[in-house]
Amino acid sequence: MMGLGQQEPALELLKRDKQSGADTLRAEIFWKAGDWANASKALRQVAKTSGAVKDSLLNEEQATHVLNYAISLTLSGNERGLNRLRRDFGRAFETTPMKDAFRLVTAPTSLGMIDPSTVTARVKLAENFKTFLGEYKARLKKKGLSSLTDQTADAGDATKDEKAQQQGG
Repeated sequence: MMGLGQQEPALELLKRDKQSGADTLRAEIFWKAGDWANASKALRQVAKTSGAVKDSLLNEEQATHVLNYAISLTLSGNERGLNRLRRDFGRAFETTPMKDAFRLVTAPTSLGMIDPSTVTARVKLAENFKTFLGEYKARLKKKGLSSLTDQTADAGDATKDEKAQQQGG
């Protein structure tokens, strides 16, 4: 139904479905429609179902779900939600390859003048995020929101395999 542009009937069918796959489908429907507030609600549930817990280490799948949630919060203009997410998961993201993206997406909106001593760090962060975002958008365009988790997990496995080969294992 989603592929046929029938979002309302698809959402109606998913209304009573409480499985994580249904949350992912709901998120994708809302995401494609640009309904960021509802996408945020669905993505919050997807992140929670994945086992992402505040102040705990995140695996790549969980980090991807939390980052998607952060992006939807940013697009919906939910500063309070972003503040809470930054407080709950900021330290956990420092150990993931997505730390720069998370920092940029959840960065508080600056009011007034920017401190000149932070400009270089902000430019570096933006450059790293630009690279990440280009890859993210390409994957999203090619396979949709629900496929990003599988690709991230596959990439993590490939990285582990490469490291094992480099170490002679």
